[in-house]
Amino acid sequence: NPHTIQVHDSLYHERVTLPEWAIDHRTAAFLPQAHSGTHAWWCGSISNGTFIGDEYTYPGALNDGGKSHCWMRAGLESPTFNTAGLSRIYMSFWTWWEVECIDIYKYDLMEVLISTDGGGSWIVLDTLNPPFTRLSSWQRDQSYSSGGYLEYGRWVFWSYDLTPYAGHNIKVQFRFDTKDRFYNGFRGWFIDDFYISSGPQHGELRWQLDAPERLNARDCRIQPNPFDLTLKVINIGGTDVEDVMAIVMPPSGMTLAAGNDTVRFGTMHSLDSAEYTWQIAFDDTLYGYRCINIKLTSSDSAKNILDDFENPDSGLFTPSDIGVFDYTNTSIITRAGTPPSGNGFAGIPASGGTYAEGDEWTLTSEPIPLTGFTECYISFYYWADLRNYMSAIEGIDGAIVEISINGGDWMQLDLYATGLLNPTYTGYIKSDIDNPLELKLAYCKDQPYWTYVKSGDLIGMGLVSPEDTIRIRFRFGSGDYSTAPSTSNGFYIDKFLISSSSNPVGPFMLTRCVAIPYLSRPNVEAYHDATICKDDIIPLTAVVYYGMPPYSVEWTPATGLTAPHSAFTLAMPETTSTYMVTVVDYYGCTDTDSVTIIVDTISVAISGDTVVCEGDTLMLVALVTGGIPPLNISWNKSGAPTPIGFGETLRVELHDSGWFICTVVDSNLCMAEDSVFVSMLPLPDEPILIHPAESESIDISMAYLEWFRPSHADSFIVIVNGETLATLDTTVFWLPSPYCNNAYDWQIIAINECGSTASTVGHFRIKPCGAPIVEIVEPKDSEWTSCAAKQIIIAISDSDGIDTSSIRLRVNSTIYSVDGIRLRFVNDTLTFTPPTPFSDGETVRVCLDSVADRHGNAIDLPVCFIFGVDLSPPLITGVIPYPIISRIERELSIIVVDSFSGVDTSTAEISIDYSGGHITYRHSAISVSGDTMTVDISSLRLTSGESLRVCVKVKDEALYCPPNELDSCFHVVVGHCALSAAVCGGINACPGLSINLGDAVVYSGARP
Repeated sequence: NPHTIQVHDSLYHERVTLPEWAIDHRTAAFLPQAHSGTHAWWCGSISNGTFIGDEYTYPGALNDGGKSHCWMRAGLESPTFNTAGLSRIYMSFWTWWEVECIDIYKYDLMEVLISTDGGGSWIVLDTLNPPFTRLSSWQRDQSYSSGGYLEYGRWVFWSYDLTPYAGHNIKVQFRFDTKDRFYNGFRGWFIDDFYISSGPQHGELRWQLDAPERLNARDCRIQPNPFDLTLKVINIGGTDVEDVMAIVMPPSGMTLAAGNDTVRFGTMHSLDSAEYTWQIAFDDTLYGYRCINIKLTSSDSAKNILDDFENPDSGLFTPSDIGVFDYTNTSIITRAGTPPSGNGFAGIPASGGTYAEGDEWTLTSEPIPLTGFTECYISFYYWADLRNYMSAIEGIDGAIVEISINGGDWMQLDLYATGLLNPTYTGYIKSDIDNPLELKLAYCKDQPYWTYVKSGDLIGMGLVSPEDTIRIRFRFGSGDYSTAPSTSNGFYIDKFLISSSSNPVGPFMLTRCVAIPYLSRPNVEAYHDATICKDDIIPLTAVVYYGMPPYSVEWTPATGLTAPHSAFTLAMPETTSTYMVTVVDYYGCTDTDSVTIIVDTISVAISGDTVVCEGDTLMLVALVTGGIPPLNISWNKSGAPTPIGFGETLRVELHDSGWFICTVVDSNLCMAEDSVFVSMLPLPDEPILIHPAESESIDISMAYLEWFRPSHADSFIVIVNGETLATLDTTVFWLPSPYCNNAYDWQIIAINECGSTASTVGHFRIKPCGAPIVEIVEPKDSEWTSCAAKQIIIAISDSDGIDTSSIRLRVNSTIYSVDGIRLRFVNDTLTFTPPTPFSDGETVRVCLDSVADRHGNAIDLPVCFIFGVDLSPPLITGVIPYPIISRIERELSIIVVDSFSGVDTSTAEISIDYSGGHITYRHSAISVSGDTMTVDISSLRLTSGESLRVCVKVKDEALYCPPNELDSCFHVVVGHCALSAAVCGGINACPGLSINLGDAVVYSGARP
C-alpha cells in the first residue's frame, strides 16, 4: 500500500529535492497511491521510501544527494505465458517513476525485457528512461519523474504489441539498475495493472467486408445480379463491446434485394464474431464504380476528428511555409513506403527536394473545439530519415509536438519524454548547431517504417479541459551542421486523430466499391468482296463499332489466312471462298459479317529439251491449264530485250545457255509463268596438267598424275607412254607399276556427249631410289683420343650427290646443320669441329640423324657411335717393395694404371741410378702382368743405406694426337741387413746325385 510509506526525513528535503518541496514546500513526502486498488509493485526500501538501500545510516556523509553504500539492481519477473496457437499478443501496464535528473538516459535504468526460452536469455524490449542528459541549471539532488523534471510523478500507460513473439513460452521482466551509488535517494519505479492477452485489454472490433470487386458479364449479361455483400465482425479485445450495429447505405441505382438496412449485433463479448449478408440488386442500365457504405457503431463509439492528409483543400493543417512542411503524396515522396492510409501524407520536404539548414517550419491545425469531450487523446503515425549525430541520444534535425489551449502560448507535449506520448521522443537536439529546437527532446532519429504514436488523456492529465479549444502544431527544426542535406532526409506524418476515447470502438465508415461494366453490343463490318488471280494476296478487314474491348475476332475458314484471329488479316485462297468473321466483345456480346473472294486460276508448265549441243535446235512447249480465253503466250530468254517467240511451241537454234520464260496472260489479266534453264553443251575445255610438273623428277612414292577438271567434261582417258591406261571421271590417277630412274610422257583426253579435247603431252622422270652410303672415318666407335678438340670425320657418298640441307648431326644432344664452320661437307666428307674442347674422361655420343641425296632418298635410321677423350697420362699407383728394399732383393715391381685408354706397355722404359752405376730396362726386359711391370734387379750390387733413383716412362693408348706419357721418378732406400745364416761345409757331389740339404732356411733378424 505505497502511499502510506514516507520518504525518510533525513533525506527529504535536506539531502534530495522532490517536487513536494520545490513546488509546494511540503514538510513530508510519501510514495504515490497505486493506479488502481491499494497495491502496486515497487522497487525500493520500505524503511526510507527510496532506493538508497536498507544499509543507509541516518544521518551521515553518505546520504548527501542520496548517495548509497553501493549500486543496486533489482528485477520483477513474470510467470511463463504459453502463447502456443495465438496469432497476436498484447501487453500493457501502468507505471509511475522518480529517479535522478543527472544523465537519466544511462543511470537508474528502467528496462522492459522479454524471454522466449524460460528466462535463459533476455531481450531488451524497451527502456522507459528519457533519452536526455540534463540542462546546466539542474542540480544533482533534484528529481526527474514520470511527470517531468522536478515535477510530481503521474501514472502513465505503456502498451506493446508482442505478436512477433507469438508461439513461444514467454516471460516478461521489469529490471531497475542504478548503475552507480550516487543520487539514489528518490522514490524509484512502480508497476501496476499489468495485462497480457491475445487481444487488447479494451474491446476492439475488427471487420472484413466481402463483395465482388468487379462484376463481369457472360453471354452479354452482367452477373451476378443481385450480388452478395457480407460483413464479418469480431471483438478481438478483452472486454465487451455493447450495442454493435451496422447500417447499410446503397448508392443510387442499387437496392436491397435481401436483408435489413439496419442490423443489430448486440453485445459482443471478447472473441465473439458475427456475420451478416445482404443481397444488392442494381438496374440493368447502371455501369461504372458504385460504392456501398456501411456505418459500424457501438455504445463505445467516440467523437473523432481525423485528417488522413488525402485532400489538402479540406485538411485540418496549414503550413508555415507552403511547399516545405506541407501536404504531399507517394507520387512525390516514394522513399517513405506505403502510408497507413491512402496515398497522401504530410511532411518535410514536401516537394521531395531539400530544406535549408539552421531553420524551422511548422504545420499547424485549425482550432478544434472539445465540446462534449470527457477525455481527449491525440494520435498519429510518423516516418523519419534524418541526419544522425554520432551520439545515440543527440540529433541534428528533429520534430516535436506542441499544443495551444484557447489561443494561448504553445507548449511542447511530453516535454520531458516521460511517456505522455508513446513512443516517446527518440533523443534531444544537439547544442551549438543553430537548430531552433536546441536541447529539446524530439523525434530526431531514423524511423524507417511508419510508427504509431498516441498520447495520454490530455484532459485527465490536466493539460486541457472540456469545452476548451485546442490547436496542435508539428514543429520541425534543422541544424546548421554540415554540407547541404541529402535529398533522402525527411520527416513525415499521416492519419492524425483527436478522439474522445482512449480506445474508441467506432464509429467506422466501411466502404466497398464495385465496378459494373457497360454493355453495348458490337457491330462488325467485313471489307470487301473482290476477284483476284491465283496466288494473289488480298487484305481482309473487320471494323468493329460499339461493344467493350478487347474483342476476340475469328475468321472462318482459317485456311490461307495469315492471322485468322485478328481484325486485319491477309488472305491467299486457292479457290473462290467466302470468309465469315465473328466478333465477341469482353462481355460475350457478338456480331458477324462475311466477304466473298473469287479466284481466277491459270497455270503454265514448260516441257522439252534442257540440254542441247552447241548449234542444235531447241524445242520447248507451253502446257496451259485454267484461265479465261483468249490467252496471250509469249517466250523470253534471260538477257534478251524483247520476246523471242509467241504461241504454244518455241523452236530456236541454241548458241549459249540460259533461262527460257513462258508468260501466259488471260482476258482477266491474270498471269501465269514458268521457266526452264537450258544448258548449251560445248566440247570440253582442254585439261590442264598439274602433277608431275613438266620435266619434273619425282619420288617413286609420288608417282601419280593429276589435272584440273576442265569445264563441260564428263570423263577422262589417261594415256601414258602412248598406251591408254584408264577411263575415269576423277582427276587423279596413280601409275600402276612405276619404276625408279625411268622417264615417262603422258596425256589426258576430256570427253562429253558432244566430243573430246586432248591436253598437251607432259614429261617427267622417277628419281633413283637408293639412300646415301655412310662410313665413320674417325674416331671409330669406342676409341679413345688424346685430342681435346678432336674433329669428327664421316664419309658420305651417293652417285646423285648429297643434299647438304638434309644433314643433321647430333653431338651430345646438340644438333648441327652444315654451316661451313662447325660442320662442313666437302668432297663427300663431313667434318665436325667442336665449338669448345672436350673434357678429360668425357664420353662423346655422335649420331648422324639424317642425310638424303638430291632426290630426297634418305637413310632409314640414324648412324650412331661413341668415343672417349683421354687427356691425362698413366699413373703410378704402387711400388713393391717400397720405400725400403733389401740389398739382396731380386725384383722391383711398379703398378701403372690408365683408367681411360689403358697403358701401352710397349713404350715402357724403367731406369735405375745407384752407387754402382745406371741401368735402363726397355720393353723386352720388363715383365708385365695386368697393371704391374716388374724388372730383375738381382744383378745389382747394392749397398746398405744407399738411395736408389728409379725413373719410369710409359705412354697410354689414346689415338689421333700424341699419346699421354708418364715420366716420373722416385727413390727407394737399401735397408741394413741383420741376417745370419749357418751353412754346411763344401760338398763334393757326383753329377746327377740328389743331395738333401735339410729344412728351409731359418732367418735371424728382420725378414726381407
